Amino acid sequence: MSTLTNIEKRKLERILGMSSGYVLDFSNRTFSEFVTDSTGREIYDSRYDSFGGSKANRLRGFWAAEGNHNVGKLLARIPRSGAGALSGRQFRRLEEVADDVRLPTRPSYRSVFAGDVNT
Repeated sequence: MSTLTNIEKRKLERILGMSSGYVLDFSNRTFSEFVTDSTGREIYDSRYDSFGGSKANRLRGFWAAEGNHNVGKLLARIPRSGAGALSGRQFRRLEEVADDVRLPTRPSYRSVFAGDVNT
């Protein structure tokens, strides 16, 4: 289970345009391929449908089910995925959160992440 805070989740949801049930402009196929290529996980597996079946809900389920390492890997690759247009600020913010999730021992704006980097 990742240790994203509720505040971070809300920020990520805004950056990724998740209020509509989508994640940027991924199709079901491209979202599945992206998650599999990034983490080796299948986003349409039932373990990620605890919040519902939309792409946004599956991403929320991924955040709940996976450890910091996989969540960080996925977040770090989103800006370079080609899905949607991120502003420079959104791009930097997403990378910052991804780095902090993947590398919890690195000094950063947020030092509350601990452990769970080997999952």
